[in-house]
Amino acid sequence: MNTRSHGTEVLKSTGVRAPFSKEKLYESMRSAGASKNLAQRIVAEIMRHGRSGIRTEELRLLTATLLRSESARIAARYELRNAVLDLGPTGYWFENLIGALYESMGFRVEIGSILDGRCITHEVDVIATKRDRRVLVECKFRNGTGMRCDSKVALYVQARATDLKESPKGISFDQFLLVANTKFTSEAIRYASCVGLGLLGWDFPKGRGLQNLIEEHKLHPLTSLTTITHAEKRKLLRHGVITCRELPKATETMDQLGIDEERQRLIEEEVVEIVGDPTEDAPEDDATP
Repeated sequence: MNTRSHGTEVLKSTGVRAPFSKEKLYESMRSAGASKNLAQRIVAEIMRHGRSGIRTEELRLLTATLLRSESARIAARYELRNAVLDLGPTGYWFENLIGALYESMGFRVEIGSILDGRCITHEVDVIATKRDRRVLVECKFRNGTGMRCDSKVALYVQARATDLKESPKGISFDQFLLVANTKFTSEAIRYASCVGLGLLGWDFPKGRGLQNLIEEHKLHPLTSLTTITHAEKRKLLRHGVITCRELPKATETMDQLGIDEERQRLIEEEVVEIVGDPTEDAPEDDATP
């Protein structure tokens, strides 16, 4: 497949124009689980009806719509990173999603705990405990897919870990983990490896990144769904419903929000399409991030 369409450009969110890469679009759909035939058909469809200068956001939404007409699950996987972004603009619901991930792995979870370090007091986003293992988690939520966590963030988080470890109150933990919804720079990874700081990014560690763990534990955020409105999603989040798999058990909350039985049926059907049977738990995994 020729990687670029001559004369066709996309307009990035930064306002910069760049050549449109058919290969990049094709590979992104294949990574989401689309067959070769489906990915090729959608690329051809976009080439027929697209236009030079199309915004990357518009291109993404058009691709997701075409995927969804074939498979809600593939479309949800293609859109997963943006669904996590839609938990913003603050990092609060992202922290709760990470808490839900650890709960799915059999940990007892505390969100937003206040701990005294040697020098200052810290709010720890997530504390996860299982048997004799205790993990402290610092979540970094970024509102754009192009943003990365660099070495400055890793240095800051490691400083917090050191201050807590040296607390006169004897705060003990087995790991301090930096979790981000974006990628890490090579310098951040190098520094973290040197000082023993744990990292969990969108695609790091390879094969065990945040995307992999969300899919493995069926923790797609409810922002993945198309059968509920943006306003309904925000209200459900405020009621503590964060993931798709929680919705079939949240009938009372949906009743309170005025979502009738027919729409609840459609919502549950989409949930099943995306995550399979939401009542089936993923196996507890001791190979934690």
